[in-house]
Amino acid sequence: MCINCAQSTFYWLALLIRPTLSEHKKSLFLVIFLPLITHPLLDAFTTYGTQLLWPINIPPVNWSSIFIIDPLYTLPLLFGIIGLWLNFRSPKWQKINAFMLLVSSLYLIQGQVQRLQINSQLEQDPIAQNGQVFISPTPLIH
Repeated sequence: MCINCAQSTFYWLALLIRPTLSEHKKSLFLVIFLPLITHPLLDAFTTYGTQLLWPINIPPVNWSSIFIIDPLYTLPLLFGIIGLWLNFRSPKWQKINAFMLLVSSLYLIQGQVQRLQINSQLEQDPIAQNGQVFISPTPLIH
């Protein structure tokens, strides 16, 4: 399913369920569009990766720096979103949600830095140079 098709479907479905959202069309667009775009990018951070340029037939993009189901990435986002959902007009929760997004993003960056450090060490290891090495993150451990 194409992103535009999914986005349009979700957009009109949201307006059907809650007509008052038509007053906030730009926000509604972003709420639907951003997850549809960022989710495939997040999948690329896992060992399994994803085909970002599908239908072009290239190997999946995988940066292998986060476990496929990593609670240390997910829980801060979940906490911020639930708090914001229950108190959506609260500036306090808007700040908390932004902070939780920052925490999760820094966690992704930390995983990339650690992966690059490991790759750098492996390039100097003569045993690793002669064979294939597969680096895979594990849950709750970086």
